[in-house]
Amino acid sequence: MDRAWRESTPAWASLRECTLTGADCTLLNAGEVQRFRLAEMDLYVCYGTHDPPAFRGRRHPCGKAHQALTASGHRPTVVKTYGCLGADRFFSGRRKVKDLTGNYKVPTLILDDGTIVDGSDKIVAWAAANVA
Repeated sequence: MDRAWRESTPAWASLRECTLTGADCTLLNAGEVQRFRLAEMDLYVCYGTHDPPAFRGRRHPCGKAHQALTASGHRPTVVKTYGCLGADRFFSGRRKVKDLTGNYKVPTLILDDGTIVDGSDKIVAWAAANVA
């Protein structure tokens, strides 16, 4: 359960009930009950899921993949790999992605069953086909 909560749970959240078989959880936030599914996947991204100003209206591949997953009801654990073109091999996060996929490119989605979905367009297609 640690893995599912490590990056996505705010400090104020307290776990009330969790059913691992259905992966449904209830969090309490100032009396408001929020239901969501536990993270069932890791999304490896560069520096985040944002859209930098340099993209001017275009979606950054990491942001595009994250948006598609969250829009389809998934809550991936976001793993920042850092790195940049030509220097990826110097960053441990990118080396891990290379070990998994054979290349340094992100975004990469790793499902709990070990399935790897590599590239933003493939992740968007997977999210559309696998609504939570």
